[in-house]
Formats: sequence, structure tokens, C-alpha cells
Amino acid sequence: MTADLPSLKRGRLARLYSLAPEFDDELRRIATWWLEHAVDHDKGGYFGEVDLSGRPVHETPCSIILAARILWFFSAAASHTGDRRFIPQAERARDYLLSVFVDEGHGGVYWSVDRDGGVQNSRKQAYAQAFAIYGLAACHRLTGGRESLDAAFSLFDVLEERFHDPEHGGYWEAFARDWSPIADMRLSDKDDDAPKSMNTHLHIMEAYAELYRTRPTPALEGALRRLITLHLDRIIAPDGRRLRLFFSRDWKDLSRTISLGHDVEAGWLLFDAAETLGDKDLSPRAARAAVSLADAVLRTGAGERGEVFNEKDLATDKIDRSRIWWVQAEAMVGFMNAFELTGEQRFADAARASWGFIRRYVIDHAGEWRGLSALDGRAEPYWAGPWKACYHNGRAMLEMSARLRRLGAARLDGEPEKGER
Repeated sequence: MTADLPSLKRGRLARLYSLAPEFDDELRRIATWWLEHAVDHDKGGYFGEVDLSGRPVHETPCSIILAARILWFFSAAASHTGDRRFIPQAERARDYLLSVFVDEGHGGVYWSVDRDGGVQNSRKQAYAQAFAIYGLAACHRLTGGRESLDAAFSLFDVLEERFHDPEHGGYWEAFARDWSPIADMRLSDKDDDAPKSMNTHLHIMEAYAELYRTRPTPALEGALRRLITLHLDRIIAPDGRRLRLFFSRDWKDLSRTISLGHDVEAGWLLFDAAETLGDKDLSPRAARAAVSLADAVLRTGAGERGEVFNEKDLATDKIDRSRIWWVQAEAMVGFMNAFELTGEQRFADAARASWGFIRRYVIDHAGEWRGLSALDGRAEPYWAGPWKACYHNGRAMLEMSARLRRLGAARLDGEPEKGER
């Protein structure tokens, strides 16, 4: 489902399309940095942190989020580029995840391990199971290895049997290793302690869509349909302009802020999931939601340089103007998705402006992407860490390259219109 793009002015689209090689170049630069700095050749896995001098911090545990995102990135990058250097890295990441993160006794994956592969934090977070599925599904699509697919569906069963709430719908945030309740279910110290969250549901949906593309089954189809519907009916606020972030067990809204980055990210992931499912009723609803969320972020959360700010306080409307790396990556893709759905030039311009901001203020050729932009006056303490992998920025490069080449193949077949140059 896309807009009638042939009605757009050819010159502007040509200029946007001309950026595709830049995304390919940055994709390879990101991959090369991770190959050179993140691989723990002595211990067989990945360093849990790489500081701003490019040195590994051995005492930092490796999180399942970091490991699963590395697995997804190198699997997707190998599939997209055909670069065979990335295949062994995808296989290495798969073997590492399956050998040290899987709880053979109780099921599911642990939160983190130390450098020797010993369990450092054994809690079971729904978000973590989702990212493991996400990476394993992409790896199976690359290699065809049965081990990845079986492990992904085993974790799907864990989510459905352990985390799914049959009474009120949706998924619980977290349990202890043995599936007993825990007092604090927060995903991170930046989150509210609530039994259900937008962020967890968004990434379970993302993971299920990836697995469905790999191997559709009736159970997976039903779960993915429920998640898409849940986002449309409960997680997106009634006005369609923002996500609700935290919930009680029966879906009372506990939100205190608007997460601008998640709003624009959720829009394109929701549409992608609906299109993957191929549901003719859900896809138009998801398309409208994606455009509405992107429009709200562009109108209320974007800066004059093309950046998107972090969040807005619901009570005061005060905006946290931090320019976080992953928010810029997701904003660019979200605006591009809205352009594809509507054909409105303002979204194409916003995507192009996002890339301009990223190039000027976020990419650092001495390392990876800055955690905060060069304009923020402070820096995150590392290039890579428990929450900072090659997923948001790497995926943005993959998405933009693929989307622009798809548009270019369909559209660049004539001269610029009068007045375009």
C-alpha cells in the first residue's frame, strides 16, 4: 500500500533517491566498526561495552539486547548487501546467543552474562525474549539453519505460555528466572514500574512480524494479529497522535510523557507488521496510524535542523530537547514511510533533513554514532553498550537504501518538471 508516487515532482524524488549510496556506505562503515571493536576473540562472544577510546570494558556484562541486536544486524546486512564477510559474524552471534543466554532448565533467555558466559542477571524480560526471536528469525532467513528457527519458535512459545495475559490481553513485563513474580518489573531505570508497557508490546510485534516473514504458522498469525489490533485499539491514544506508554494490568493508562522517538518508530513498525500479515482490514488502519503519528512528531517534536527531540511531559508540555541517536534514525525511516504512504513532499523533506542532521551531528567517523548529538553538550560514556548496538542506526541504513532503490526503480523514468532543478 503506497501513494500514487508518479504524481510527485521528479526532480525532488531524484534528489532523494540519489542519497541511496550514502546509506550503503554508512551501513558498511557501521558494520566494519563493529567487526573491529565489538568481537571478543579471546572469549568467543562480544564485549558488553566499548568506551569512547575504542577499548573494551571487560567488566561490563553483555546484555541479551546487545547480543540479539548484533545477531539481527549482521544477518540482515548480509542478506541486503550480499557481503559474505557478514555471514560468519551472524553465525558467531547466533552460536553465542544460543550457548550462553538460553536457560536450559526453566526456558527463555537471561538478561545478561559475564565475559566468561556465566549468568550475571537471570531475570526473564518479555522484551528480551522478543529481541532474541528477532535476531534468530533473521539468521534463519540468511542461513537456512534449523537451529535458529527452532530456537525462535521455542521463545515464541515462552512468550505465549509465560508472558501472555489471557484475561486482559497483552504481555507481562518480567518474571524471575523460575517464572515467579518479581517486585520491580522495569525494563530499565528510565522506565516506570508498570506491569505492561508500550515498548515491550512494540518489540514483541516487531519480532513476531520478522518470524512470520520467515515461517508463518497459524498460532503466530493469530498472535501477530492480536498485537497489531492491540496497538490500534489500546496503545495508540484515542486521538491517534501519540502512544500511551505504561499500563496497569487491565490497561489503565499510567503514562506521564510522550516518547517522540517511539511514536515515529511505532508508526512504521505497525504498518510493516500489518503488511507482513497481509490483513486487508488492518493494513489501512495501520497506514492511517503511521501517518498520524509521523505528522504529530513532525509538527510538535522536530527542530529547525531536522532533528527530533526526546520526549514531552504530558502535564506541562515541556519538551526534553535531547537529540538521542536512535530517535534520529527511527524518525528518518518513519518520515520516509509516511512519504511512501501519502506522497506528501513534507515527509520526504523531513526524511532528508533527518539524514542531514545525522551526518552533521550524530555520526562520528572516529567511532560509531554519538549517543547524543554534538549539539547536546554532553556525550554518552561509550560507543557500544548494553542498550547501544548496531540495530537502530544499522536498520535505518538498510531501510532507507531499500526504500529509495524501490522507489527509484518504479519512478525515475522522466525529466524534472518545470521549475524543478
